[in-house]
Amino acid sequence: MRLLRIRLREFRGVHDREVHLAEQGVTVLEGENEVGKTSTVAALDLLMDYRDSSTAADVKACAPAGRDAGPEVEAEFVTGGYHVVYRKRWLRRKLTELTVLAPAPEQHTGREAHDRMVAILDETIDRSLWRALRVEQNTPLGQADLGGHDALTRALDRAAAGGSGAGGAGPGQAADAVAEGLVERALAEVRRYHGGHHRPVGPLRAAIERLDAARGELEAATAGVAEVERDVDLRAELDREATALAEERRTQTERVGELEDRWTALEDRRLEVAAAADRAEMTRERAGRATDRHDARQRLVAAATAAGATADAAGEVLAGHAGRDA
Repeated sequence: MRLLRIRLREFRGVHDREVHLAEQGVTVLEGENEVGKTSTVAALDLLMDYRDSSTAADVKACAPAGRDAGPEVEAEFVTGGYHVVYRKRWLRRKLTELTVLAPAPEQHTGREAHDRMVAILDETIDRSLWRALRVEQNTPLGQADLGGHDALTRALDRAAAGGSGAGGAGPGQAADAVAEGLVERALAEVRRYHGGHHRPVGPLRAAIERLDAARGELEAATAGVAEVERDVDLRAELDREATALAEERRTQTERVGELEDRWTALEDRRLEVAAAADRAEMTRERAGRATDRHDARQRLVAAATAAGATADAAGEVLAGHAGRDA
């Protein structure tokens, strides 16, 4: 397991601090007393071991003094083939979030996130050995606490009893016999899984074959997942295009409605113009007939005027003849 980054918020005396660790080599945390060096390690343990709903004494001890806030820890680390970001908050506004960045993206929250993290740790590290190899500041290098390890305690008791025998062949020889029997059983167990030249046999070989088959299935499933993800991306792209086309269609439908309204108005104007043209034609015909009648009347008036002049002239001639006759 390789810790890359850890952030503490409202954790004991730490308000908000983030520490980045080198991906290679050794990182040394240096600082004055009571600045949070030990809290950083304690926060990592709290993050891995306790659910966000826990009210254990270790959890309560991490609450900030004088502030109504829950301690929060976020860590980014690599363990085995996994690259994860893990975050928890206790006591106030409880929260658990797990983001797996590799080998395949995963997102979990709540109890599911805690259980998935435990499964990843159990798969990739020996957690008991991980704790045993750590030396913390202010932690005495005394006798290990063997509480809960009954088998180891009994074995140590037998070894101590055998070593304290004063030249006798009783308890010491019995312990040696037990030890030899244990070695023989261990060798027999090894031979169950390893043949000559340390080649896997029996259950180990079958397990390796199953592992190879499972890896093949994993590769096929990974390829299938990748294909599905491509299909999902394609679906998302098509959905975006469909949304854009639907918006364009809505715009064009509104445009068509406007054009139809304008076309209807133009049709109404065209009908009005046609009706006006018919009326104008009829008016022109009536004007032509009126002009013809006017011209005819003008000719009649001219003829009447000429006839009147002729009548006047004839009257004058007639008067002259009448005078001569008289």
